[in-house]
Amino acid sequence: MERQVALVLVALCTLLGCAYTCEFTERMRTAVGEQALPSALEKFSPSDPDTCRARCCGHAHCDTYVLELRQDAPAQCFLLECKGACVTREDVSGNYRVFTRNDAPAQEERPHVEPYNLSPETRTAEPATDICSQKAEVGMCKASLPRFFFNSSSGSCEEFIYGGCGGNKNNFDSQAQCEAACPGVKAADEGESSQIKARMAPPLEKDVSEDDPETQETKEVTQEEFAELCLAPPVVGMCRGYFPRWFYNSTSGKCEKFVYGGCRGNKNNYEDEAACSSSCSGVKVQASEKQVTVMSEKNDAHCAVAPEAGPCRAAFRLFFFDPDSQSCKTFIYGGCRGNENRYGTEQECLDMCVTTGETFERNGRNHWTAAFFLFLALAAISFLLLTALVFVTVKRNRNRPARSLSVRSDKVGLLPDSEVSSVDSLPLPESPDKA
Repeated sequence: MERQVALVLVALCTLLGCAYTCEFTERMRTAVGEQALPSALEKFSPSDPDTCRARCCGHAHCDTYVLELRQDAPAQCFLLECKGACVTREDVSGNYRVFTRNDAPAQEERPHVEPYNLSPETRTAEPATDICSQKAEVGMCKASLPRFFFNSSSGSCEEFIYGGCGGNKNNFDSQAQCEAACPGVKAADEGESSQIKARMAPPLEKDVSEDDPETQETKEVTQEEFAELCLAPPVVGMCRGYFPRWFYNSTSGKCEKFVYGGCRGNKNNYEDEAACSSSCSGVKVQASEKQVTVMSEKNDAHCAVAPEAGPCRAAFRLFFFDPDSQSCKTFIYGGCRGNENRYGTEQECLDMCVTTGETFERNGRNHWTAAFFLFLALAAISFLLLTALVFVTVKRNRNRPARSLSVRSDKVGLLPDSEVSSVDSLPLPESPDKA
């Protein structure tokens, strides 16, 4: 009888989880990533902390449970198998309560952290060389999580943006974990660099080798590169990450901090102040051939084509050269692609597209155009004055009384009315012939 009771107690302890082996600690003001909840081992509602805890204790793979508190519906419980790899964030809304099993492996104790949503069949042991030689994969989800991967080409751990699901095992929460899992592993193909796809700011292309001290002293860049690397305003991007970055402020002439969202930025985006200063301070911008030569076919792309905003949706106020007006005008650049008729400042546009000959021709055209319009204005004014003079003369002539040569009219004009009648009654003298 005692043996049967013991077996029942062991079974209950196995199913429900004994108190001394199933203890949890609440992680205050913390919420797990949104991609972890859909891949939960089990979810149910309504629930409360005790019920949720008991169900997690009874599940063989559960090491974390999340209680979602909803205002318009009962609380919901999520059972998770994180193994220290669930991505967490600050819960500013207070809608989540996260409890982690005390005997679950902590992130600091794991030399290699797998993405939390990999299927069980892919979580098999792999040699370090196989894991570390894999290329970084963003995955299918659209989060913006900073992770590290081992770049087999450079032999170092580098940062990339992880989407939150999918991907491969070359995915670490910190640089220390990456270096611990891939110490000195080198790929067979040294020439192939790892390409990080999708939602990342494009890597900056460096024209000068960092290992060559001579090239570090004077770094030469083209005007187009300098405009993209140093003159473009900082762009946070569409994603909602929080990455402290540096950009070069062309107005103040120094590097300043800003917050990068994690995707859709531009090239004026640096991880530290030193990288920003080395790219924009003390560099030599190559002189434009437009200053000494006429426009060639190569420079037609810089000055003769119409401006293109590009497919991206940023809003950079840049300048383009208008060959019709022979001047530089502003337009809105979207942040990517476009053409080479794009300049950060008006002076840069003029230096590139206006030569001495073109300046003379433009000034000659301007003078000729001004003289032509001045001549037209004077001709119009003269015509109006002449027309007004003719009109006034004609009007005055019409209003002047007509003069009559008749005797009657002269009398009327010289004598009073009483005398005019008496004069008219006098007989006319006879002519000498009749006498």
